[in-house]
Amino acid sequence: MPYTVKLADRAELLKQGFDLRTRVFGQEQGLDGVATPFVVVDENDVVHGVMRLIPYPLPEVPEPVPGMNRWEDARKPGMGRTEQDFIAAYKAHVKVSMNGDRKLLSGAKIGRVAVDKTLRGTGMGSKLIKAAEEWLVGVMATLPEAAGPCDVQLRLESQVIASEFYSK
Repeated sequence: MPYTVKLADRAELLKQGFDLRTRVFGQEQGLDGVATPFVVVDENDVVHGVMRLIPYPLPEVPEPVPGMNRWEDARKPGMGRTEQDFIAAYKAHVKVSMNGDRKLLSGAKIGRVAVDKTLRGTGMGSKLIKAAEEWLVGVMATLPEAAGPCDVQLRLESQVIASEFYSK
């Protein structure tokens, strides 16, 4: 079958593209099941910013049991997961190494940060990341592995276009 690369210039092509992205990044990689979502909301609970933390190093996602659909059967964000579920993901995936005389807890990877255009440049993105970082440090502080002097690793990979934002 011949294949052609083309612009997704019709609603149906765009929908199929998003569906494929969901299958690859949600179903196949399965990281949404361990991702911890954070949002910036106004007084009416309207979302103006979003990001997620994923335990780092990235957890290995086991192959689904035959007959199980990883996406259909997964507990996705907003689908009944509680803060205790999110905390359990970090407890299950934490790794400890040494950084000189201090323990280094594996922590998390920042991902998919987005702020509504009207709030960019206001510090809202920094506030979002700082709040997520504080949450993570608080979670890690409750772990037995955190006894004694330790640091928490927070990893970031970004688009080049966003590098100035993250360098602040």
